[in-house]
This record gives sequence, structure tokens and C-alpha cells, in this order.
Amino acid sequence: MTDKIEQEKAGRLPKQFGDFGENLVMWWLGQFFDYNVALVDHEGADIIAHNQTERLAISVKSIHRASTIFDVHNQVQLKKFAKNFGDLTPAVAFVFADYEKSQNAKLDIFLFSLKDFDLLCDKGIGIKHKSNGDYEIQNGAQFIHLKKLADTYDTIIKHLRLQQIKGNWLK
Repeated sequence: MTDKIEQEKAGRLPKQFGDFGENLVMWWLGQFFDYNVALVDHEGADIIAHNQTERLAISVKSIHRASTIFDVHNQVQLKKFAKNFGDLTPAVAFVFADYEKSQNAKLDIFLFSLKDFDLLCDKGIGIKHKSNGDYEIQNGAQFIHLKKLADTYDTIIKHLRLQQIKGNWLK
């Protein structure tokens, strides 16, 4: 490939991964938890999901590199959206892709209500609440901590792991 084509491809990958993450979260919630889901692509929220017991406004963050920030502005907009569109519970879903360290690529999804996310951060899991109100979410070694947290708090954290066991499909 030419350098220009490689640069264009690389420039689109974060958006493509973000769109993929939103669609994966919708499929996962519908398939495994019987939610009715809709992509809303609105300031503050990406997805509305509801089932018999919950009504969620979800912001999806797809992370494929070192870290990302879930800033105060996004949190405020999510809460505002949740209130304005029928008193929904604000929630955040993180889609983590880990494929740089081994050929056994992994994709993890974690879904938290914003309230529970705030309570569980700063517990050595790679999510830090910064003094300005932003959250810094780190990718990498924190997978094991998030998985343990999801196993411990499985009534408040939903988790899915997809893993490529054979082959080198990322070359």
C-alpha cells in the first residue's frame, strides 16, 4: 500500500472502532440481556437500552490504545440526556481491544451505571478519577483487575470477553 493510503486507513480506524464498539454493545445487550436497544448518536449518549427492569442512556468508549479520558463535559451531557429523555439511568460502556502483546487478541466490554462507575474507580483497576472530575481509563494490564471487579460485582457490572484463540488474523 502506498503511504497515503496507509495514513488514510489509520486515520479512519479510531472512528470505525468507535462505531463497531457501539454496535457491539447494542448486539450484546439485546442478545444476552433482552434489552430493546436504539442507536441515538446524540450529544451525551450513543445508545438507549431498556428491558423489564432498567432504562439506560449509554455512552460507549472504545479503547484500542494506551488510555482515554471520559471527561466532565461528557459526563454532564450524559446525565442531561438521561434526564431529558425520560429519566434514564446514565451508564458508560467500555470496549477494550488488546491485541498488541500477543496473537491471542481479546475484546472486552464492561458496562457500569455512572453512579457505580464512580464508586468503583480509584481501586487499582486502571480507572482514575482526576481532580478536575475527568476519568482516565487505561488499557493494558488493567484487564485482569476489571475482570476480577466484574466477577466480584457481577450484579452491577456487565462484562463480555471475546477472544481469538487461533491464528494471526491481525496482520
